[in-house]
Amino acid sequence: MPKRGGRDVFEAIRTVKPSTRVLFSTGYASHSEQARFISEYGLEMIEKPYTPETLCRRVEALLDRDPAVGQ
Repeated sequence: MPKRGGRDVFEAIRTVKPSTRVLFSTGYASHSEQARFISEYGLEMIEKPYTPETLCRRVEALLDRDPAVGQ
């Protein structure tokens, strides 16, 4: 995203609808600030590269999860 980072977009989404489920996609999971942020909010993350099948499974699992748990 050329003008906004994932954290900025996440915070904007949560301002509008806090219950929105989010799956972060990154190729830089080892970046300590990003890892802290994801851990702090209990967010889901999928690391690049991933297959379409893996992405579908992760999205399905996120959508099937009880909204009262985690996000």
